[in-house]
Amino acid sequence: MLKFPLICALIFCSFRDVSGTPFDDVEAYVDKFEKGIEELLTLSPQYAPQAVLADRAQYNLTESTETEEYDFIIIGAGAAGAVVANRLSEIPEWKILLLEAGGYEDEITRIPYYALDLLGTKYNWGYKTIPQKKWCLGQTDKRCVIEMGKAIGGSTVINGLLYTRGNSRDYDKWADLGNKGWCFNDVFPYFKKVEDAHLNNFDRKYHRYGGKIHVENSQDRSILTEGVLRAAYELHIPFVDYNGKEQLGIGFSQGTTKNGKRWSSAKGYLEETKNRPNLVVKPFSLVTKILINPQTKEAYGVKFINKEKLHVAKATKEVIVSAGALNTPQLLQLSGIGPKEQLKKLKIDPLSDLMVGTPLRTHLGFPGLKFIFNNTKAVRRNDREDLINYLKNGKGPLAAIFTDLVAYLKTDVSKDKGNYPDVEVLFVPYVEEFQNQDERSDKEVIGVHAISITIVLMRPKSYGSIQLADGNIMTPPLIDLNHLADKEDFDIETLLSGVRQVQKFVKTPSFKKLGAYIEPSIVQDCRGFDYDSDSYWKCAIRHQSYSLRHPTGTAKMGPPQDKEAVVNNQLQVYGINNLRVVDNSVVPVSITGHMMAPAYMIGEKASDMIKEYWSWRV
Repeated sequence: MLKFPLICALIFCSFRDVSGTPFDDVEAYVDKFEKGIEELLTLSPQYAPQAVLADRAQYNLTESTETEEYDFIIIGAGAAGAVVANRLSEIPEWKILLLEAGGYEDEITRIPYYALDLLGTKYNWGYKTIPQKKWCLGQTDKRCVIEMGKAIGGSTVINGLLYTRGNSRDYDKWADLGNKGWCFNDVFPYFKKVEDAHLNNFDRKYHRYGGKIHVENSQDRSILTEGVLRAAYELHIPFVDYNGKEQLGIGFSQGTTKNGKRWSSAKGYLEETKNRPNLVVKPFSLVTKILINPQTKEAYGVKFINKEKLHVAKATKEVIVSAGALNTPQLLQLSGIGPKEQLKKLKIDPLSDLMVGTPLRTHLGFPGLKFIFNNTKAVRRNDREDLINYLKNGKGPLAAIFTDLVAYLKTDVSKDKGNYPDVEVLFVPYVEEFQNQDERSDKEVIGVHAISITIVLMRPKSYGSIQLADGNIMTPPLIDLNHLADKEDFDIETLLSGVRQVQKFVKTPSFKKLGAYIEPSIVQDCRGFDYDSDSYWKCAIRHQSYSLRHPTGTAKMGPPQDKEAVVNNQLQVYGINNLRVVDNSVVPVSITGHMMAPAYMIGEKASDMIKEYWSWRV
């Protein structure tokens, strides 16, 4: 029996900053969290944002006579936007406005275990693709979801928490495209500047303490973790710090948590700015248009909706768009920046004819392999005890990042030289529960341990686009991810090769000792193929794969001669003065990793660029 009075003081001391309100006793405090979790699990499956036009009549579209004026206006408070807001407001003489369409995170969003459930909440924009042709074939109308954060903190409030920088060659390729200042040696100091690393078994030359984003290993580990590592060793897969010198191999997951709790950009970069009088943060503020002088081609402000009214704010120095790789191209196009002919069809006056919205690239994940470990026992857990352990110690299942281990592998079909991985493998532990548990003699043993495998295509050849459906900011854009559409079928062959590589784990002595086997879950629409044949897996990949919500390239960086380029290497939009894009939209290459860390890096580097441009010593 847990002694609640004994731990009461510990919880209040540790978490008064979490709740902000003292409770009479610890049971009431735990009850509050239990109720919040229950509400999340109840509401998440019911959340279904509809792609409907806004009723313009509900807004007073008369522009306010009291126009606010700032030096800088930042659109979007995600990873990059929060960084820029923090860094620019370090200059007391500069007045900054940060606009965000969503609201603030709460303490339930900070529980890592429920990250997946957050995707079905108000913190997600709720976008879906248009009907797809080569993938997403198992979904209704062949439309797949692509989640993007809508909150102070953006996607760092709802993502899977993995902190991965990518491969150094990604950034060297970025620079080789004509983008001076973006090779790995240029961006590496900014990656280090971001992080406050508290890791085990890590490459110390590639990390630092003291940054604003806390990075740590998962605060709970599956009993299968050591077995997976032994099996990897038997397959000659090296153990690595994948954010260190070498990426090819397997390593402990690194995530943006602090003492087992989500550490978003809002926590890391904005919380400390609350008392800065020169930074104004306005949540629930949807920017409808960037104001641009058609004669001088100079951005001078924004229109935005807040509290059901249309407001105007002006910027004397710059407008900075950090709305993310889906919303940034939408806003640019609505403001007259994009493909001229497309804008004309929607009766939008084109101000700068640029290839906004393409090439849209993102990572594709295939979750079709499951390892079941028959020689293990999964026992029933006490949910309340797990919650108390999380609140008191920041440990246990609720503090766990969804995957203990991450591997970066090079498939047999890769054409790249050297140790340059082309797939990521996520090892997601879960419990395979027994059927007919009421008939079992041991009621505490509920199943066996298992691992769900997701194989992620890191550098797809296929790319898509994002276009306006109409001229209304309330209408979701037309998102075509166009996965697995390359004519050479290189993308699907790479994922297939990844499947074959991961299947080798089951033949290792370590997996055999655990009684491991691959569960033959047959995809209904693929029953016409022999299970485990190449044709079967290709069918399964086209039906089951999902997007990892890592879009890039929709406001691509490039030199003036690059016909797809939207911004230059200083992140300035071609043809428009005083306008920058500072988010993952600008990334011109596929990154061999997840996109949170690159967004933080872009925000830090952009902040120095802006300070230098306006003659403030960096």
